[in-house]
Amino acid sequence: MSEENVELAGQFYDAWNRGDLDWIADRVTDDFELRPVVGFLDLEEVYRGRDGWERFARTWLQAWVAATIELERVEDLGDRLLVLLTSNATGQGSGVSVRMRFGHLVTLRDQQVASLVVIEGWDRALEAAGLRE
Repeated sequence: MSEENVELAGQFYDAWNRGDLDWIADRVTDDFELRPVVGFLDLEEVYRGRDGWERFARTWLQAWVAATIELERVEDLGDRLLVLLTSNATGQGSGVSVRMRFGHLVTLRDQQVASLVVIEGWDRALEAAGLRE
């Protein structure tokens, strides 16, 4: 795996955790697509481009008082990365703390994120990437 790709992945999630959504928006391609977990927070659409990224981020952040992401593992898939993550969040209305494990299938192009597909659970993410534990 290219060290640049690993570094970009780390920087991406660090930017998220510090709330630097503009840093991320500057690193998505014009044709960027984000496919969130269908049915989760009613985010069933595909978010496209920088505007789509910003709309998704606002929607996600409105649901939580605090939400951080721990990057647990990065797998090289050639032109894509599988990133396994753990999210710790506290619900905006409920105050309930939630710990979620999920994966991102990330396609990179010219050191920018071209697509990000969110997959619920590490087992499903590994399976979707053609990897088995």
